[in-house]
Amino acid sequence: MSIPVAYPASRSKEGRRQGEISVASTQRTFRSHSRILLDVVLLGFLFLAMLLPGFMDYENTAEIHRMIEEGRYLEAIVRLRERRRIFDAPAYQVESGKMIANIFSVHLHDYTAAEKELARALRYTEDPEERAELYFLRGMARLEGEDLAGALSLFRELALLFPESDERSKAELMIHYLERRLLPRDREESAADGEPLLVEKEKPAPARKRALEIVKVPEKTRWIRVLLEEDARRIVVSAPGGVAIRHRGSRKIVATSLEPLVIRAHGGKISLTGIETARTLILTPLRGFLSLDGRPYRGAFRIDRSDGGLRVINIVSLEDYLKGVVPEEIPATWNLEALKAQAVAARTYALYEMERRKHYAYHVRDTVDSQVYGGYAEEQRMTNRAVEETRGEILSYGGKPIIAYFHANSGGMTASARYVWGKEFPYLQAKRDPYSEGTPVSHWEVVYQEPQLRHELQGAGYTLGRIEGITLRRRSPSGRYRTVEIHHTLGTLRLTSVEFRRALGAQRFKSNYFRVYRKGNLFVFSGKGFGHGVGMSQWGAGRMARLGKSYREILHFYYEGATLDNMM
Repeated sequence: MSIPVAYPASRSKEGRRQGEISVASTQRTFRSHSRILLDVVLLGFLFLAMLLPGFMDYENTAEIHRMIEEGRYLEAIVRLRERRRIFDAPAYQVESGKMIANIFSVHLHDYTAAEKELARALRYTEDPEERAELYFLRGMARLEGEDLAGALSLFRELALLFPESDERSKAELMIHYLERRLLPRDREESAADGEPLLVEKEKPAPARKRALEIVKVPEKTRWIRVLLEEDARRIVVSAPGGVAIRHRGSRKIVATSLEPLVIRAHGGKISLTGIETARTLILTPLRGFLSLDGRPYRGAFRIDRSDGGLRVINIVSLEDYLKGVVPEEIPATWNLEALKAQAVAARTYALYEMERRKHYAYHVRDTVDSQVYGGYAEEQRMTNRAVEETRGEILSYGGKPIIAYFHANSGGMTASARYVWGKEFPYLQAKRDPYSEGTPVSHWEVVYQEPQLRHELQGAGYTLGRIEGITLRRRSPSGRYRTVEIHHTLGTLRLTSVEFRRALGAQRFKSNYFRVYRKGNLFVFSGKGFGHGVGMSQWGAGRMARLGKSYREILHFYYEGATLDNMM
């Protein structure tokens, strides 16, 4: 099997008439503009953090940036909205709105939600240049959402309202482009005043699919990029038959080594067994598998010189990647149908991230921030069989891969994504889950003395005095409370239940499905389940399989409305 090591450079379009605008180039420009804007907004947050006391500390801003980098987009949105409720400074309302809008458009492709955030931000600024920028971004969100007439209307409004703005020239370019798209040669004429009607071509309605219809993926290898190391100072790479070394963008082997390679970060480049080389190397095995510090992996390694050291990315086929994921996420001794359900969910999640992060250096991490991936060393016969027997099968909704969230145990009731992360997904709704009841970690209890609880929250960065009481508010349909109010001698601290759980440690405080009562100087938390509760419960899937349910029935139960499809 050949490993892709060359990345084709983009080519310029030849022969285009002067002044002609292509749809692809316009959309690429928007996506590039959006990614740049995201970085600009982050810098704006840092600047505001320095100017406004108590506004938002650097650690919170850095945490949001990490969430986005790790693909935890919904968590980032929740964090921004929670901070927005606390800090009402107009500058923050505008910047947070732009940032949330960019997450929706660039990463989640929800352009309607993006435009709503930008429209909300308009209420908090009277600055003409800032308002013009928000108008332009709203227009681009409508364009990406294929509402061409709506986009044209906003660009025209921008040009009329802000004639001196820097955004006007860009708006006029978009007006020219959209008028060409919306006014074809066989344009319809209005009988009333002779003005041309803006007519978009009707798109055929997508064919309706039966629930959980299976379509096999054609034999086409999809490659996923998995981050194994970040900012390492020294690594050792080896393979039983030796290692081939290439430069990025070239298939030519520049060197081979039968001995283990000691790789270090040296200056701005990579030091390879004492010899300074380029900033990026591609390593492939001449025979067998590559090993990183003694742990074997399928596929190839890409070694980058990062700001903090060495970044190691495993380039591996999606199916081989899953063989190192499924046994890390679910016991390989479980019933085969449960393993197959996990394989489909893991494949779907991976493909979703591959599409959302295709312009990034890596698609996923090898940790719980994405999916735990142990490489070849963790592969098991039964989990490999589960991957092979579901080869290419993914869950989709509306023709796109779903966000196939899963967790350890729902506690008897799954959670809606809307009430956990603030984003609605039709296939991630709250529902009773009898299969998870009575299984391990379906119930738990944690007891804190008041000083201990206060210390834990202070250690997480929150300021509070002696805790006098705790109130749970905003109960969701699944029975989970969304807000935790900690009443203390200095005031009241309000956190989301997700933030509260994170502050106390997700392994000990197993879910946000809990109640609390006070007993003297003790706070007793009695909870259900393990994890966020959204999507498939792994313990529930295990019980369903033992009861004779197929992996298709398991997936249909936990991702109701999704279909098993081919998105390769």
